[in-house]
Amino acid sequence: MDLLTQPQLLSARVFHARLAPRRNAFAYRVYYLALDVDQLDASDQSLQRQGLALERFGLHGFYRRDHGARDGSSLRAWAEALLRQEGLDQRPHRMVLVTLPRVLGFVFNPVSFWFCFDAQGQRFAVIAEVNNTFGQTRAYVCAPPRDAYQADAYQEKDFVVSPFLRPEGRYRFGFALSQAKLGVAIDLADRDGKALLTARLAGRLQPLTRARLAAAFLRHPMVTAKVVGLIHWQAVKLLAKGLRFFGGPSAYAAASPTHHGSNKHG
Repeated sequence: MDLLTQPQLLSARVFHARLAPRRNAFAYRVYYLALDVDQLDASDQSLQRQGLALERFGLHGFYRRDHGARDGSSLRAWAEALLRQEGLDQRPHRMVLVTLPRVLGFVFNPVSFWFCFDAQGQRFAVIAEVNNTFGQTRAYVCAPPRDAYQADAYQEKDFVVSPFLRPEGRYRFGFALSQAKLGVAIDLADRDGKALLTARLAGRLQPLTRARLAAAFLRHPMVTAKVVGLIHWQAVKLLAKGLRFFGGPSAYAAASPTHHGSNKHG
């Protein structure tokens, strides 16, 4: 099944729950773009006609330097090199990047997802590109069975996301994708298997148009600033609940903005 063949707008709900040592949960609405990586590399004019400014300022914009190698170079080349590094020699026929756009020049993406499809339109891998508020990024390569949560991809935690979590653990990633819906499940457990955190993203896909993008902005103005504000507000709530502050990237002996760890599947 050939999915996401056209640029899409994803109207989604994000749910995030910390399970231990004290529970803290919140949810919010957000909108993402699902864009063909080759169109982004080529600065395709059709995307600009749909309301997305490429490599320049706009109400909604996209810069290659916000992803991949972070230097404005080819996104496909970066992703293919990462897949090979993780032992996946298959070259994606198509890659679709699900990401927050820049809004009036500002963006912060807690996590972006690169869906990799083969020539038959089947998904064979997903790159989860995680960013933290310390300016670092970490890419996890996941190759779970297609369009199912039941069998997941596992990754060892080796990157600071929250300073209120210990610098170890194990992630479980799950993905569900159809013509009209996209869902992502991310769970974190400690080294003993105790559940610490769960996050869900679920939403409806629609073909991207200038009108839909403008309507999304009116419903959720400055959505990228909203995401950053919520992150810091939740940090205040966690401090008020007495959660231990473990610190930033220095909590990891080998933390690095360019580090990519090995991929492990469960």
